[in-house]
Amino acid sequence: MSEEQPTVVDTLYLEAEHFDLIARSQPPLEPKERVVPVGEPRRPFPGLTPDEEKTA
Repeated sequence: MSEEQPTVVDTLYLEAEHFDLIARSQPPLEPKERVVPVGEPRRPFPGLTPDEEKTA
C-alpha cells in the first residue's frame, strides 16, 4: 500500500488552520501611542514624488 501524498491545497489549508489557531490563542495586539521613525528622515521610494526644489 502506498500512502497518498498531500496536495498543495491540503498543505495550504493546514497552514491556514495552524495560523488561525495561533492567532486565536494569543491576546489581542495593543495599539502603540505613536509611531516614531528611526534614523534620518527620508522618503521610502525616491522618485515617486516630485522634488520640492524642481517644483519651486
